[in-house]
Amino acid sequence: MLEGARVHSDEILGVLANQMRSNLMDAFDEDGQVDLEAIRALDLGHLVRKVTIVKKRVPPGGQRAADEPREEIQTVKVELQSNPEAVHHLARILRGNDTYTRNEDFDRWIFKLRNALIEFDRGLDESDLGLSQDEVFEKFAEAESPLCGIDLRLYKPQLTEGLDLGSPAPDPPAGSTQAVEAAGNS
Repeated sequence: MLEGARVHSDEILGVLANQMRSNLMDAFDEDGQVDLEAIRALDLGHLVRKVTIVKKRVPPGGQRAADEPREEIQTVKVELQSNPEAVHHLARILRGNDTYTRNEDFDRWIFKLRNALIEFDRGLDESDLGLSQDEVFEKFAEAESPLCGIDLRLYKPQLTEGLDLGSPAPDPPAGSTQAVEAAGNS
């Protein structure tokens, strides 16, 4: 039973490729109605997201006479999945196998973490002033590692390269709006 329940990567790729190549227009008849028989015949069932069947009894011909027999009308609503989702998933899977892309994703992740580290350093309160770069990084890693699910200390060289953490923010240039505001506040 366990062997039959296993899904192999080839199957996943095949289903996504099939969904990507499927044409939703094949599911409609000449009148623009969803053709369930065509969906079955063309094996497009994977494109069906949801089927809703609504039955109601109405007087024949729309007349409202109480003594008229009522006929049952059935409406079938079919919600179809679009194939761009499959293309996105397939591209993500295939892209993940590319060394260049993995390196690019890693570089992007490091860039975002470096920006977060800079913001963390700027946001330190006055009690943390005078911390060394190592101490600032340690506080950052302590706070962010659980959120990332990985010990950021492993990436310290990449994250701190070229940064000057722990030093106070430089004074704004004379005449700038910040310098004027700072002078006005003192």
